[in-house]
Amino acid sequence: MPAGFDYAGEFCEGLACVQQDDLFGFIDVSGAWAIEPRFTDAGDFHEDLAAVGDSGQYGYCDKSGTAAVDFRFLRAGNFAEGLAPVGVGAKTGFIDREGRMVIEPRFDLAQSFSEGLAAVRVDHKWGFIDRTGRIVIEPIYEGAGPFGDGVACVRKFADPRPVIHTGSKKVIINMSKKT
Repeated sequence: MPAGFDYAGEFCEGLACVQQDDLFGFIDVSGAWAIEPRFTDAGDFHEDLAAVGDSGQYGYCDKSGTAAVDFRFLRAGNFAEGLAPVGVGAKTGFIDREGRMVIEPRFDLAQSFSEGLAAVRVDHKWGFIDRTGRIVIEPIYEGAGPFGDGVACVRKFADPRPVIHTGSKKVIINMSKKT
């Protein structure tokens, strides 16, 4: 088992991202190197691919360490539902597993897809897009999380209470339980 990590992440899909001597690699559940440290940055595996960085550019590798998507992005998020958010210049779009841009970079930031929707930020406001890139929930929120079980937690500007968005209606959740 390799000794002494500067950082060790959680296991995702059987591998954990670890940092040793300023470089990132991946170990398997036995602690053996699955991918020797050679990346300047790395994320967890999702859908058999991990975002990895080298000299300020990001791409994706498979579980053998082979490049699956070339290093050409400024940022790279997790794959979910076959797509991943990537940064190109100051904007974020989405690629497929082959690295093809399927939703053009036009968002300030974006999260991974969940239940067919992804939270995106436009002009400092969060909303949601579908898999075609069409805005389906207008960007009017200060913050937004992923959909799960048909709902997403969002935060309205100047309102400290979380809001649950069901896609068709919004429901305020009283976290203080006073009313």
